[in-house]
Amino acid sequence: MKVKFISSILLIAAFFACEKKDTVYTKNIHNKSAKTIHFYLYGNFNPQTYGDTITVNAGELKEIHSYTEENSAVGVQQPCRIYDDSIRVVVDGGGTLQKKLTHDNDWIFSSNNSTVQTCTFEITDADIL
Repeated sequence: MKVKFISSILLIAAFFACEKKDTVYTKNIHNKSAKTIHFYLYGNFNPQTYGDTITVNAGELKEIHSYTEENSAVGVQQPCRIYDDSIRVVVDGGGTLQKKLTHDNDWIFSSNNSTVQTCTFEITDADIL
């Protein structure tokens, strides 16, 4: 009897544990322009040197960040913007990118359900002056 009771409790606990879902957060840069773009990111602890460099070729969709938060399917939208102190942008062939990785309004947020959230920074030729 005691074994049945413990087995039942374990089965119920396993059921509830399986109900919790993880959320996958992904950030992409989709370069729909005809130019290659380089992003040089400066962080808190290395203001004089580049902390990271992201190069996105013309026509390329590049994932730049992805993480999974366990047991987090609560429908909370994470901000899309990048939090580095400063970002230097170089457009091959010249020009200035008008959008900023640090502005949430320049990102496209999409979510097909509460467990997948995607932020895409989309660049077109019209965004480069």
